[in-house]
Amino acid sequence: MEKSKMEPSQAEDPNFANTKVGKGYLERDKGIKKEEDDGIVEFRCIKNNKNREELKHLIDLKCIIAKQLPRMPKAYIVRLIMDRIHESIIILKKVGEDKEKELIGGVVYRPFYDQKFFEIAFLTIVTTEQYKGYGTRIMNVLKNYAQSKGIDYFVTYADNHAIDYFKKQGFSTKLRIPEEQYKGYIKHYDGGTIMDCYINKYIDFKNISQIMKKQKEFIMNVISNIAHKKIYKPLDFSKKSSYSFDEIPGLKEAGWNEDDYKNSIEDDKTFDQYCVYITEKIKAHKSSWPFLTPVNKDEVIDYYDVIKEPIDLETISKNIENGKYKDMDTFESDVMRLFSNCKQYNDKDTIFYLLASGLEEYIIPHIKKMREKFAS
Repeated sequence: MEKSKMEPSQAEDPNFANTKVGKGYLERDKGIKKEEDDGIVEFRCIKNNKNREELKHLIDLKCIIAKQLPRMPKAYIVRLIMDRIHESIIILKKVGEDKEKELIGGVVYRPFYDQKFFEIAFLTIVTTEQYKGYGTRIMNVLKNYAQSKGIDYFVTYADNHAIDYFKKQGFSTKLRIPEEQYKGYIKHYDGGTIMDCYINKYIDFKNISQIMKKQKEFIMNVISNIAHKKIYKPLDFSKKSSYSFDEIPGLKEAGWNEDDYKNSIEDDKTFDQYCVYITEKIKAHKSSWPFLTPVNKDEVIDYYDVIKEPIDLETISKNIENGKYKDMDTFESDVMRLFSNCKQYNDKDTIFYLLASGLEEYIIPHIKKMREKFAS
């Protein structure tokens, strides 16, 4: 098996990740399920067992794979497909009233039954039938088949074009399969990314669209029973980039309070945005005035003799703009040094020491919340 599993054209709808729990995915899968029920589409598990019909299907599948993967050596494709260790699940579709079903795609895999995983070698759909959900459907059929055989994982090596497709099918680059379960059983391929998929034994993958539809209907029914029926005009972001809690109609009626709103805004911030947010909160506090700009060495003559790593809010803001802070540790270190420097230089009974203590106590909960979100 070489690194190339799938051409870019073989991936399903590129927006699939955002719509797979929505109407588009449900309708496509529902449509293919109906084709199965009506006998238009059929899925079969085949292998090279000297059966004439199955050998014909394997040859047809080889031709489709060779066409979709022109860079893949044909001899290599034939060797894997015809290898009696490998198995395939194929899709047969009736393309006309009086015509026989034609092979439109398939998945080739090597089963390791004792190790409880399948290694996916190829998955392909003919060009004319792509973007219709057949790739996802055949993967769900394979998952159901794997369940019946006691299989816990799928493993594959994917090239860059195939990674997104496999992620949509539940694969991850963060392997969940124990290393001892697959290492030494499959070949390593340079240039490919190893991925795995856990097969949950409690999910009926062949009927997943119906299950998802029922879940969606249940959730929408719950929402409709508790949600306010009043519909408000959308906010005009061409006039303002942000709105306060009191300016957004419907929030109070929905049971939100100002803290809920502020927390939801915080949760949406990127790391750099959160750094700005924390810095601005400190600046806005009534005790921040000694920390806004660098200490004037002409006014505090010995300050830089005592404090070897000075810091201030103006410098922190510039560091944020220049992308200095790459992780939580570096940002938090500079913020907390504002207070430690002040306490180191000033006596405990001075106004500056008291201001630093009060400001530190105020900002620590916000720093803690930021660390929970962006901890290294």
